[in-house]
Amino acid sequence: MDLSHMMTAHLATATEDEKLRSLCDEQNKVGMQNCLSSETPLGRSSEPSSPGPLTITNVEELCKRLEKHKKELVDLVEGLIQHTEKGDKEGTWKFALAAVKELQLLPRANQPIDSLPIGKMTYEDVEKYFGLEPQRPLRGTSWEGPLPHIQLPQCAYQMLEIFDKFARRSVKNEAMIRCRLNNILFAVLDSVMTSAPDDTHPLNLQTETHLVSRPFQVGGKYCQAQGQCDYTVWYGEEVREQAINLVIVETKRPGHVSLGEGQALGYMAVVHQERKLSKRARNATVYGVATDGKTFYFLCINDESKWDRIVLDTAQLDAVVDLLAFIMKEAMTISPFTSRHTSKNASMEDDPLVLS
Repeated sequence: MDLSHMMTAHLATATEDEKLRSLCDEQNKVGMQNCLSSETPLGRSSEPSSPGPLTITNVEELCKRLEKHKKELVDLVEGLIQHTEKGDKEGTWKFALAAVKELQLLPRANQPIDSLPIGKMTYEDVEKYFGLEPQRPLRGTSWEGPLPHIQLPQCAYQMLEIFDKFARRSVKNEAMIRCRLNNILFAVLDSVMTSAPDDTHPLNLQTETHLVSRPFQVGGKYCQAQGQCDYTVWYGEEVREQAINLVIVETKRPGHVSLGEGQALGYMAVVHQERKLSKRARNATVYGVATDGKTFYFLCINDESKWDRIVLDTAQLDAVVDLLAFIMKEAMTISPFTSRHTSKNASMEDDPLVLS
């Protein structure tokens, strides 16, 4: 039985105040034993033993590992304090359990963290690693329409016609996919930004964004999911994982867009995980697209860690454009760093996180 389950069972009949006191006592006893043990993985019981001497090298390595978790723990503790001061027992307990789970992931000096490439994940892998569940219809979203129609500049349609005319006789590869996708994405982004209020923060479209998850356990081993996302759409002045509203994956083989679904969902899950654990986050909804330039798998993870897909084809180009525009507008009107309709002159750090 892992630590969080053991504590939940032990505290099931206690009052809320007793739960918090017992939580601290249990974590102090078990956490210290696990952090110093060189025999037993975190979250498992072990026989009392005398820990071996910690060398300078081990201590330095342990400090580096602990540093990675310092921000997460500080955020959780601050959230815990805020909910306690407000008398919010449910919120207090939620943050207390989250802090316990984060402490479980404090790696020991001799515990390596394995890298899991997101590019090789299936959607079933992502569900297992990040605790996602499918849901249809997806609650808490309005992406299934009907959506407002967005008219692209006429030159964008002309460029797509020219591209399609000559691409018919060309070998379909990654470069060809990206060419067509660039035409669509930048045309939609331009239309959205052109119609936005003057005081709106800019939306940014970036290629090759490296994303890394927080550590999690798989089969008793510590792992981090990471990879390079083909496109990210984000809001504000600098790219941060919490600011990303949309991740886009281009499949390497035309006609095999479903192979990119797990990859896109994996990048989305990294952003979703970061938002869920942020002390300031009010919503953790994130969108994604897997496409070969012709077929589009639109994906969404809602605030409750449920996800769903909508499949469209460029034969339905207007529907593809409208859904892309809807997602981009969501990023502008409810940003990760500012409140709704905040001026671009306001400080993004001073405002609460209101996530798209």
